[in-house]
Amino acid sequence: MNRPTAVQNGFSLIEIIVALTVLAVLGVLVFRYLGTPLTGGTDLFSLFDDSLTLERIGENITADYRHNFSTGSLAGLKTKIGEEGTAKTNDYGSYAVVENRYITFINNVEDNAPLNQQNTLKVTIKNDRNKTLTMVFVQF
Repeated sequence: MNRPTAVQNGFSLIEIIVALTVLAVLGVLVFRYLGTPLTGGTDLFSLFDDSLTLERIGENITADYRHNFSTGSLAGLKTKIGEEGTAKTNDYGSYAVVENRYITFINNVEDNAPLNQQNTLKVTIKNDRNKTLTMVFVQF
């Protein structure tokens, strides 16, 4: 007499363990390959936010120039921005002043302006990540 053979439904325990091991090894390889882009993705957003903050400060300075200083002397704007090498927190925002000086152009080359030609102000500011923004203001 022949015995009926048992019908096997599903996977054996060994097959499941082998499949999980293979998936774990593949997961480790994929994470090692894509690890930096996956985990460093938020750095991009913080850099973008810092750049927008710096742009906002520049817009605040420009709006103040247009509203208060465009027809008069630039000395008030220069004073309000701050001295070179100082960190400022004021109505404009928080920034460090890299450059704040009067300039002139001689043969298309930038130079310090003499006392009688202080009608062009060059301002460079930076944020805490050392990203800089340069603006030029002209008195008409």
